[in-house]
Amino acid sequence: MSVSRSVEGGVLLGMRKVETVEQMPGEYRQVVMKLLYALASTEFASVEQHQPGINQAPTSRSSRGSTP
Repeated sequence: MSVSRSVEGGVLLGMRKVETVEQMPGEYRQVVMKLLYALASTEFASVEQHQPGINQAPTSRSSRGSTP
């Protein structure tokens, strides 16, 4: 299986793929940084939301979905 150096679909079909930060247009770089910032900002809240269930394993009863 070979790796293509160009975009294989969508509106950028045929355009050379960006492989380094230096090749990325400034506008793209700004959008990527905003997306990364948003993801990083929400990741902590996501972990905190699931904290009560993270530290306890499900029981055989809870995994079957039965009620007591």
